[in-house]
Amino acid sequence: MSEFNNEGRITLIRNEYHEEGDTKPDLVGFLTLHGVEYRVSLWRGEETGKAVLKGKVQEKDNTYSKPPAVDKAKPKPTPKPTVSPKPAAKVFGRTESAEMDYIPF
Repeated sequence: MSEFNNEGRITLIRNEYHEEGDTKPDLVGFLTLHGVEYRVSLWRGEETGKAVLKGKVQEKDNTYSKPPAVDKAKPKPTPKPTVSPKPAAKVFGRTESAEMDYIPF
């Protein structure tokens, strides 16, 4: 049984990160030509009243699909400042917060 050859074939899928109105391509995929892999990006558009696809082909960058390296050392959390509650005050026999102590008249 012979091995499948992708030479000269394009595979496209809908770009799940594309949102209406942004500049991301509508379709993305890959092309293999002369043993070199390329990334394919296509945008839907319209010219003279007809639907068109415009595209770009770039040599596949293997670092493109790898996530950036993450430093696994966790920084020490900064301690939160402690806020002591204001003492409650008795106003007309009821306990009120200290913010209510001041009456502006």
